[in-house]
Amino acid sequence: MDKILSYSNIPEDIKYKMDQLIRSSTTAILGFDENDDFINGLLASGTFVEINGKYGLLTAKHVYSAFKEKATYMSFCILDIKHYVKEKIEYLRCYFPDNSSDICFIEIPTPILGTIKAVKIFHPILKDNFSEIEAIKNNVWITIGFPLEIQSIEDKHLMNFTYLTHLTKYSNVTDIWDEVELDIHTKKLKPDFPKSLGGMSGGGIWNFHGYYNEIDGKLNFFIKLDPKNALIAGVNFYQEFSQEEKVCKILGVGPRSIYQGMTKVVK
Repeated sequence: MDKILSYSNIPEDIKYKMDQLIRSSTTAILGFDENDDFINGLLASGTFVEINGKYGLLTAKHVYSAFKEKATYMSFCILDIKHYVKEKIEYLRCYFPDNSSDICFIEIPTPILGTIKAVKIFHPILKDNFSEIEAIKNNVWITIGFPLEIQSIEDKHLMNFTYLTHLTKYSNVTDIWDEVELDIHTKKLKPDFPKSLGGMSGGGIWNFHGYYNEIDGKLNFFIKLDPKNALIAGVNFYQEFSQEEKVCKILGVGPRSIYQGMTKVVK
């Protein structure tokens, strides 16, 4: 009989492989001015994806708006802060819904696409491979991003924050747009856990299909570590701390918004 997958008992080697798969499509986004200097505080996160044959970055709409207002260049870290590609924001094409959903797709221009492809994986957004019901039922969700508080930009060092958790709330906004809520239990983390997760905005919320199955009296773990089973199922756009409960809530755009919403927006 199958046992529902719990993040607390996933084997460490599997956790590592999940992390590597997610990081292969994740990037930090930095803003630079006209003099090619980093603009203090202008850091966000995103996921390289392919939608309807177009290659680009899935992130929060407010991230793109902030960069367009404050920066001249948008850079994408492909290995670390010393290895990045950049483009003038005025040359970037951004696709976003005509409603309040905080999500967008920034198409990568051809001149820099090859450089990114050589290092990163563009996760395919395949509507036929997505089951909303299965994604919501699955209780292992992972959020990733680059909180500004833990970075050392001057030392050319970037550190991502990855957290395995579960879905605490699912909301339908419209027929094809949705939102999710995840809990990060800060009391279980180290004392130096950042007080702010600013910079996580735009980062991916991932969902894995996995389960335990009892065979001949032995409990075995199964998970398929490939793009079709590791789904980008959301985009971070807001954090909310509860000091009393020692919980940080991550709010994000949900899976329906990506697989039903953005596949219609990006044409």
